[in-house]
Amino acid sequence: MRPYEMMVIIDPDLGEDGIAKKIQEIREWIEQDGAVLESIEEWGHRKFAYPIKKKDEGYYAIFYFKAEPAFSLTLRRKVELDSGILRGMIVRRDE
Repeated sequence: MRPYEMMVIIDPDLGEDGIAKKIQEIREWIEQDGAVLESIEEWGHRKFAYPIKKKDEGYYAIFYFKAEPAFSLTLRRKVELDSGILRGMIVRRDE
C-alpha cells in the first residue's frame, strides 16, 4: 500500500450539515474499498483566487490515506462525478 493525500473543495451551498455529511461520505468511500484512512485535516472556508463553477469560496478538506495504486483511479472518478465537490486532487506522498 502506498501513502496518498487527497484535497477536495466542497460546495459551501451545502451548509454545515451538508458539508459534514459530504466529509463522512468521502470517508466511507475510502474505507469501504480497502484503503486505510490515516487522518482528515479540515481547513474550512476559503476564498478562491478566481471563480470555480460560479462560486467565490469553498470548504477545503484534506484526506490522508494508504491504498493500492489502482484505488486512486476509482476514488478520482467518484470525486469527479459528485456534484457537491467543486474540485479534487489526489497525489502520492513520499514514504
